[in-house]
Amino acid sequence: MTRSAVATERVDRAIALMRAYAERTGVTGSSTGRRYLWTDAFAVCNFLGLGAATDDAALSTLALEDAHREQATWRAHEDINDVMLATALAPDGFLVRRG
Repeated sequence: MTRSAVATERVDRAIALMRAYAERTGVTGSSTGRRYLWTDAFAVCNFLGLGAATDDAALSTLALEDAHREQATWRAHEDINDVMLATALAPDGFLVRRG
């Protein structure tokens, strides 16, 4: 298997895992599964990254679902979560070393 085939396979697997997470936790489904602060924060970053890597706007849209920010765990740490979300939305503006 070539390197690009392995990378594609890994991205496809990551997408499948994240879509299952979204369904299981109520981001896209009707389930009210348990939600955790850091899991949601990483999920937002994963959806944005996978959306950008695959040019799949639907994945990026999942990162911005209100279901993430309506959770008590998100609201309890809203400041840091909003900062992480802003960083994930515009990484070049925050993570580039200048000078």
